[in-house]
Amino acid sequence: AREKFKEVTQDRLDLLLGGFFFLRYVCPAIVAPEAHGIVPHVSSSSRRNLILIAKVLQNLANRTQFSKKEEFMHGMNSFLAESATALRSFFVALVDVGDHFTYFRISHLKATVPNQIERTVTISPNELYHIHRKLVQHKTSVLQPRNAEDEAMEK
Repeated sequence: AREKFKEVTQDRLDLLLGGFFFLRYVCPAIVAPEAHGIVPHVSSSSRRNLILIAKVLQNLANRTQFSKKEEFMHGMNSFLAESATALRSFFVALVDVGDHFTYFRISHLKATVPNQIERTVTISPNELYHIHRKLVQHKTSVLQPRNAEDEAMEK
């Protein structure tokens, strides 16, 4: 993202990417956990509480305080202020993935491709959603412990 949006400050880039992450991944899982296979059912009173939790997290991600529109949430503004630095550290760690060849452990393939040309991989939000959904569906097989064969591939 840094290469693509050179004119945007790092602080703003962290804010945009972190806000996107919360808006598209964290908050939907909190508001509708049954849709993501986390729990089988959520009562209406629990749903209201989950929505309020998601609102707090989204405001934290967007660095916005609750306004007069939601006076009943003003008590959370001190939490938002106190948590801003910790969340910024989280956002920095979230987007600091380094080189994709190293991150995805495919650097050994890079050397075997003649006339290697660096390419940017572009994934649409829809494709990202489907990848996420497949990972959630198959999380038990994806999250299996590493074995000796995996470690040998890295060498």
